[in-house]
Amino acid sequence: MAKNAPKPLKAAYLIKTSAYWETVTLKVRLLLELGLVDETRIFQLQANLAEIGRMLGGWLKSSHGKKPLSKHASRSSDCGYRHCSR
Repeated sequence: MAKNAPKPLKAAYLIKTSAYWETVTLKVRLLLELGLVDETRIFQLQANLAEIGRMLGGWLKSSHGKKPLSKHASRSSDCGYRHCSR
């Protein structure tokens, strides 16, 4: 859906998908902790979920554009922090 969506809607689709991904990841962990499934299959599934999470994170980052690493990174050199003072 996000692939063909207009640019302003892509981030919303990706955020919703990310929420579903988190829910699935938690449910998979719960299944493993309760011992309701075979560990080997769950570990394979967790590896796939981790890859999906990395992909979602990258898509979210690219949909929001490049931003400074932190609020501090965008401040001027006289911000008062020790490593910024001259």
